[in-house]
Amino acid sequence: MDAAVDPPPETMALLSDLFAQARYIELLAITERLLSHFNRSSNLYFIQGRARAALNRHHEALPCYQKAVSLAPEHAEAWCGLGSAQLTVKRPEAARDAFRQTLTLDPRHGDALSGLGMALFELQEFEDAERCFEAVCQSQPDNARAQTNLARLLRRRGDLQAAAARFTRALELEPGSAEAHNDLGLILLENGDTDQAAGHFNSALRLQPDYTTARHNLGLARYRSGDLNTAAACFRDVLASMPDSPVTLNELGNVLADSGDIPAARACFDRAIAQEPGFVDALWNLAGVAPGVAHACEILQRYLAVEPDNEAAAMMLAGLKSTRNGRDELRPFAGSACEQHPFLRSFRWVLELPSPPEVRFDRWSFFDLAISHCEQGRPFYEFGVWRGRSFSYLVESLGQGFGFDSFEGLPEDWHEQSAGSYSARGAVPSIPGGEFVVGRFEDTLPRFFAVERPMASLVHLDADLYGSTLCALTHARPVIDARTVLVFDELLMNDAWEQDEYRALEEFCGDHGWTYEVIAVSFFTKQVALRLNC
Repeated sequence: MDAAVDPPPETMALLSDLFAQARYIELLAITERLLSHFNRSSNLYFIQGRARAALNRHHEALPCYQKAVSLAPEHAEAWCGLGSAQLTVKRPEAARDAFRQTLTLDPRHGDALSGLGMALFELQEFEDAERCFEAVCQSQPDNARAQTNLARLLRRRGDLQAAAARFTRALELEPGSAEAHNDLGLILLENGDTDQAAGHFNSALRLQPDYTTARHNLGLARYRSGDLNTAAACFRDVLASMPDSPVTLNELGNVLADSGDIPAARACFDRAIAQEPGFVDALWNLAGVAPGVAHACEILQRYLAVEPDNEAAAMMLAGLKSTRNGRDELRPFAGSACEQHPFLRSFRWVLELPSPPEVRFDRWSFFDLAISHCEQGRPFYEFGVWRGRSFSYLVESLGQGFGFDSFEGLPEDWHEQSAGSYSARGAVPSIPGGEFVVGRFEDTLPRFFAVERPMASLVHLDADLYGSTLCALTHARPVIDARTVLVFDELLMNDAWEQDEYRALEEFCGDHGWTYEVIAVSFFTKQVALRLNC
């Protein structure tokens, strides 16, 4: 540029030193004075833009950068700064254009190429964004930010393995990146590895203790591993600094619902919806803890007012109404693409029962109803204990129980859940009134039931798998009679529910020539309680 339009070189060097020392306010004051004499200096406006951006005053930085490029259209760095400011204030189209202009002037400008990739990502032009990120990674293999950007795009595309490799590389290049630890933790969480995910979220928090996103994600990891107390503590920590976060309120509500504190769960969902009235996840969860069918239907109608084309909500609403009004409520789905949806198959099965069962929503009110049908003085038997939450709840009312579990998770893949899911890592709960038999059903049940055992008040079948459920029913046969309540934890609503616990029930009854009477169902928790006519 023409030096005559800029202050002397020693003055420009001083400004650079002030910027390097992060003395941004002082820098702005000096440049304001200088601009009264050098009002055609693109470089001064550019420096002002950088200082304002460094102070997170991006809206103020925009006109500075715009003035810089209007005075000197060949100023590549000013175009790049303009693109970054536009991207920060959520103007991805303008950012894309600014970054492209930078690259026209300097095709090897790495920051502009990265910025263009991020703008294209925001605009959902994912293939072009990936090419940008790949180019930066190739030209700057030690650029941790470039690795992170590419990893995020790969995660968005669903290539979790490749994304994890890129995040791992970013952490090798920049071990102190809390953001990269958080992102890698999210991928591990999506892959079901809750322990390793929690490790990365904890690493992010050690590096940045006020990183609320990582603390929220740590809560998710602990929740999915069954550690409800730690999960609740994480979400409450987030809410201490962000009391109106609807996403965190919703997740805390889920934890409280699983813990049995239904009133507190409802309060969390209500607060989340108050903050974001169109938050359909919270509306769905609120319906799932409704006190009755009418209340749940009202909430689902609110859901459909937000997302009128949501098939799951429409089917759940019609199905719940059908338990009151009959099959006509399901007629709108006849001949549609979702006619054989598992929700509709489940509702049709219930409607075809000889007598209508009671409908419950949360698992704890469902258990209360099942317990009310139990013969007191008998122990209960639970097949599939995991962390012992349902066992603890049942033992409070029934006094004594026997629990059976390997405590190492599912023995084989079950639909989208991989073998090892729901593992307690071998930790056997210590619950007064409980006796636990550790090992796989096929190994432990024959020995346990080889001796006479007391008749069951309730048998809780939470094994999920067809084979495991049939094994449990077959060996528990000596303690089951017509007064025993059987509770199945995953009998309905899943994609192939007829091939899992339901199939085991039908085969067990068929082998003995028995029928059964369904006492209660919960469509949200997928539970069914019944008695055998044996």
